[in-house]
Amino acid sequence: MVHLTVAFAAKTLAALLLLSSTAVWMRDDEASTPALADMRPDGATAAAWSALDAQVKALTGTLGINGYIDAASVHPAFARLLRFFFWESRAQYDHAQRYFEEQYPLVMESARNFELHGYWSQHMNVHSPDISWTDLLTQRVKSMRMQLEDGREDHHVEKDKCVMLRWLERNEFPIPKVVGIWQGKAEEFLTDLFELPSNSSWPLFAKSCHLTQGVEDSVRMLRSQDQILEHKEDWSAFVRQKWSKRTNDADRIFSDDSNALSRDLAPGFVLQHGFPNVVEFKVLVMWGRAYVGYLIENEGLVCRDGTWEQGDRARPWGTAAPVPISQVPEVA
Repeated sequence: MVHLTVAFAAKTLAALLLLSSTAVWMRDDEASTPALADMRPDGATAAAWSALDAQVKALTGTLGINGYIDAASVHPAFARLLRFFFWESRAQYDHAQRYFEEQYPLVMESARNFELHGYWSQHMNVHSPDISWTDLLTQRVKSMRMQLEDGREDHHVEKDKCVMLRWLERNEFPIPKVVGIWQGKAEEFLTDLFELPSNSSWPLFAKSCHLTQGVEDSVRMLRSQDQILEHKEDWSAFVRQKWSKRTNDADRIFSDDSNALSRDLAPGFVLQHGFPNVVEFKVLVMWGRAYVGYLIENEGLVCRDGTWEQGDRARPWGTAAPVPISQVPEVA
């Protein structure tokens, strides 16, 4: 017990020293390539962090508790607790309950005609309707690791952007054109990057293949060839740093299993065009039926009943009562 107390005190002291040193914490690549930080897509996780968010994240990360905070903040019990402190949370909770009851029979009808690939059904044990989102993700990642140990590599389609994009192209999904994929040496990618024709269609997006977590901050938007050449040294440092990095999913309680899945991914980068109007819209699909959509740039949920729920990427709770989406001009 004494050893644990001393270790905890040492971590706390180290975290405080970290915060008081050079003022604001930055990721490794941001510290070495500050000019490229402005090239993050608006939907990037890191783009939502304020200086205070970054400092707090550094402190909790040093203490090793980020994963536990993340798990607690998305647990159903936490959502129920917030109802008693914030009227906005109560309004969103009540709407979510009604919405679930409306959508449940439609999801079940879709499930009757949905064929689930056997890979995704292994080692899953949903023992309660109140199971948390994090518990489901934990079971899923553990299942993927167990199957990796048996020789299955299906997880690559999720963990490796390059594998995923090749799969989407082979199956003729309508995606923005992929300019190229580089998985040899960083220098080969940099050479081709610096020699892109000035009359290319812009913007382009440079994405690290093997770093998929938002916290890895591994995507940049390229607006022109002049912009690339103006920051040539920054680009070289950024690409080399990302190429040699191995992901650390330290913000999740299942980090050990997740890191095992990403450990042997081939490093690389992909260049891809964007849609005419750049947005990031994530859709939660349950048994083949779209349940809700999350509009990243506007930080809110789009529901099938025509409702908008305002959130905040840096906070684990809603910030306003649900309203008809027609009342939100920027997304309507």
